[in-house]
Amino acid sequence: RRVADIKAIRDALAMYQVQNITYPAQAIETQITGSDAMSLALVGDKAMSSVPVDPLNVMPNIYTYQSLSNDSTYVIKFCLETDSLKGYIQGCGNQVTP
Repeated sequence: RRVADIKAIRDALAMYQVQNITYPAQAIETQITGSDAMSLALVGDKAMSSVPVDPLNVMPNIYTYQSLSNDSTYVIKFCLETDSLKGYIQGCGNQVTP
């Protein structure tokens, strides 16, 4: 589910970027809680009806977002309990960019 959540957030960020030319501003790495600045921007822009948050919330900062390079790119970091998904590792060393 976490990989699907991250894909949904990436898709919404792409829609947001097309409409606003930049990604939501967030200069420091911040946990995605559904009420953080990035989540509010995506919902406010109608790119998503609600932003998914970690299903178990067992590790701190399990999904985080940070915009980079004057909001022209971003990084989302996330944790996984398994190493069976191609391209990802077990633990919190996973990240995606546009």
